[in-house]
Amino acid sequence: MTVQHRDREAEADHPAAVGGARVRHESAPSDLMRRFLAMFAVHDLLLLGYYGTVSTLLALVGPERATEGVTRRVLLSVVVVLVGCLVGRGPHDLPQKLRSLAYRAAMVFVILDGYLMLRDLLPALRADAVDAQLYALDMAIFGVEPAFWLERYSTPQVVEYFAFFYFSYFGICVFYMLMVIGPLNLRPDTSRFAIGTVLVLCLGQLGYVMVPAFGPIKAMAGDFQAPLQGGFWWDAVLKTVAAGSAQKDVFPSLHTAMPCWFTLYAIGRADNRMWRLIAIVTGVFAGHIVISTMLLRWHYLIDVIAGLGLAAFAAWASRRLMAWESVVRGRLRAPHAWSFEGPASRTEPVPELQTRTR
Repeated sequence: MTVQHRDREAEADHPAAVGGARVRHESAPSDLMRRFLAMFAVHDLLLLGYYGTVSTLLALVGPERATEGVTRRVLLSVVVVLVGCLVGRGPHDLPQKLRSLAYRAAMVFVILDGYLMLRDLLPALRADAVDAQLYALDMAIFGVEPAFWLERYSTPQVVEYFAFFYFSYFGICVFYMLMVIGPLNLRPDTSRFAIGTVLVLCLGQLGYVMVPAFGPIKAMAGDFQAPLQGGFWWDAVLKTVAAGSAQKDVFPSLHTAMPCWFTLYAIGRADNRMWRLIAIVTGVFAGHIVISTMLLRWHYLIDVIAGLGLAAFAAWASRRLMAWESVVRGRLRAPHAWSFEGPASRTEPVPELQTRTR
């Protein structure tokens, strides 16, 4: 065999061996780009996407409907997300606990204010209401509107019973936030909870924009035989709705979607005895809350169906997006998004070029 022939075989088998001319390696982002990308988790990008969408819609309706106050609140939320990511995962030497607390405070503010601003945001984006269409859809698909059918059972005692569960929605949300993102040492799969929760909130609130409606309690108040009567808990529900509700926030039902998503998340951690118990209790509460949304006349049946679908989608998508996030952060040589170890400040050498052999 000639020397040239052997060289050609060697080049074919090991392209990296011939002057490096045919070396192929994994494309690695520049160190600056790596630091920038490592600051963001999937749920951060979802929040930025949501507020970017809202900003675009506000620009389309114009300043005559989009008040300066609403626009400022949306922009403030974007700034808070960006600052939270910079403080939490940016290239600096702040203590880990400070990073973690600052980031979590930013997320709580953005999520809470994102809902509270809906009272001013929804009228700016959609001045109409589609209650008649939702009611017609219920009658066409299901042949019944539960809010009217359940009126026969709506005694003061039953109303008070279900009002307690309806109001417990807020406690369940706080409980899960404390249980999952409250501990100082957070698990990598905290990302799944964050992604699923943000998906439910953002998609649900965009649903309010696309399908604005008041619900049977207001839109069809004159069609019921009498107003609902209750006690302490029913009064608490009415005062809370009057103080902070967006008013036209029925499709999809987040009172359905959120506790059902929490139940599915807890089931995913049911290998742990404590979380198995939490899943059971949350499931019981979620079932009661679903019924309460219709018995208390807040929602149409189609709202509840949409809420159940949103919860199922969040459970499905959160696992896949968490896995994708893990792969991407691995390529960026960054720890999981909730470790707050300052991954963006890492300066490990780029791994050696990898050759491909046949």
